[in-house]
Amino acid sequence: MRCMNKGFRAICVLALLVTSTFALAAVNGQIPQAYRDAIEIQNLRDPTPAQLNQSERLLLSIGINNPKDKYFLIGMANLAITKIRTHFDNEPSKWFQEGLKTLNKANTVFPEDYEILTTYSKLYLSVKKEDEAIEFATRAKSIDSKRPEAHLLIQKIENIRTYNAALNLFESYRGKTSDLNRAERLLYSIGDVYPDSPYFLIGMGILAYYRGYLGRDDYTPEALNESFRKLSRASSQHPNFYDGYLYLGYVQNHKKLLNQAMTSANRAIDIDAQDPRAYLLKATILYHQDEIDDSIKVLDQLQSRKDLSIEQKSTLYYWLASNHRYAKRIGEAEMYYQMAVDNQPRDKWALQNYALFCIYETGEYEQAISLINQSLLYDKTNSNYQILAMAYDQKATHIFVETKDARKAIPFFIKSIKANPEYAKAYYGLGVAYSNLG
Repeated sequence: MRCMNKGFRAICVLALLVTSTFALAAVNGQIPQAYRDAIEIQNLRDPTPAQLNQSERLLLSIGINNPKDKYFLIGMANLAITKIRTHFDNEPSKWFQEGLKTLNKANTVFPEDYEILTTYSKLYLSVKKEDEAIEFATRAKSIDSKRPEAHLLIQKIENIRTYNAALNLFESYRGKTSDLNRAERLLYSIGDVYPDSPYFLIGMGILAYYRGYLGRDDYTPEALNESFRKLSRASSQHPNFYDGYLYLGYVQNHKKLLNQAMTSANRAIDIDAQDPRAYLLKATILYHQDEIDDSIKVLDQLQSRKDLSIEQKSTLYYWLASNHRYAKRIGEAEMYYQMAVDNQPRDKWALQNYALFCIYETGEYEQAISLINQSLLYDKTNSNYQILAMAYDQKATHIFVETKDARKAIPFFIKSIKANPEYAKAYYGLGVAYSNLG
């Protein structure tokens, strides 16, 4: 390039100096200041789109002169990670692919580089791919075991796995105390080393919530209050942690703080718009606010998704059934209760919910008895016998009222009492039936 005048020549010299500076930095292992400034912006708790654009411009000031510069490429990959973390454009898969393409290019120029490998690990971790993340962190550690970043990444991934194991125990909890004890031990394996970790603090708030579980949809007020305190405090310390707001919303919903619960659900959606659990919570809150059509709209949108777990599908069908039942659309309600049972044929809640619906809405007492007997094959808890007693009692009452034939009703009152000897209503019905025998 020829410089035609002094001013333009000065610009050319400046460009050469900038290029030489970054090239020398790459050769000597020095980190460009523009890279430092860009990363400082990316490390903000909630960088704005304008700040992220500023970070990108700083990195381009390096890459425009040397598109293969290591720190330019790492910085651009980190920018993609930050965009995933901050839900920029709500397109995590797009930014993951951008980051991966950038790192693959960097890895071609600088194979098996410690900083590139740890950035790979962070990129995979940002989209919850822990297996790939730990593989890259382990490779980085094998290159330089004295540097801390790979060690910290491995520990973080192990904490995530431990937390997820505890969370799985919580979300499949059906009243078995040993499951909660096991989850508590898992959480303390994090908290004993990292007492301020969000996985420990929020996990303990979730534990308090499940400790107060009484059955079906009931929790002790003391447990809800303890969970509320812990989750409120933990969420303020870790405001970008999805589960903190999700479970805070659950607790607020049970405490009838519906507006606050909706705020928590929406905050969880802001943090991760892809996770279905906050939408299920939102639909639940709308149901309790008597916003039935809005609740069904949220649930219908979830029905088309292919990524729901078995448990999430059951929750979805339950609330669709509940909404349609509330709206007196009995046929639709029954369809969703049946879908919940088909989805989890051994789940006592699905079987019990459908049985109760049959008892009180459709009068299909034999169907209710069949559903509870199916549940009893897998779970001998009192709640099953209580509902079985209700079904037999209602069948006996129906026979007695419709036919006036006490002899036909009496055997079913007796079956009700055998199922639940404390069910006073069946004793009363049996007494009335006997008195009608003369």
